[in-house]
Amino acid sequence: MTTPRRRLLIAEDHANVATSLTALLDPDYEVVAVVGNGAAVQDAVAQHRPELVLLDLWLPGRNGLDLLKDLHRDFPEVRLVILTMHADIVVAVEAMNRGALGYILKDSGYEELQLALRQVFEGRAYLSPRISGETATTIFRDPQQF
Repeated sequence: MTTPRRRLLIAEDHANVATSLTALLDPDYEVVAVVGNGAAVQDAVAQHRPELVLLDLWLPGRNGLDLLKDLHRDFPEVRLVILTMHADIVVAVEAMNRGALGYILKDSGYEELQLALRQVFEGRAYLSPRISGETATTIFRDPQQF
């Protein structure tokens, strides 16, 4: 007997990125919907009941940071993972404070995406290593710059 695939919803406004993600993830996950507008995300989650939402930060209609708090409140069982181009530790921390369990960069490789999803499904937080590295860079700046 095969195990049912985990259900994902992708909230991404760039069609080519959404199509690529769907193709990459489809063998292991069931992509139940792709939403390209932030204003439609909550309705899509209510309709499709995914286990996880891959959420772009900067969506037209409503941005991902604003959506996080409402999604976390209305659908506490749904795992929320930010998928973004923004390698910014301040934004990552804010996203986690608003309910995201993962923060991964769009230019991360397939293996990192799979690792992030596995960890989040295990109930552990995931932060892209490039973000973690930025923290060290930010904290330990060259004092000669000041």
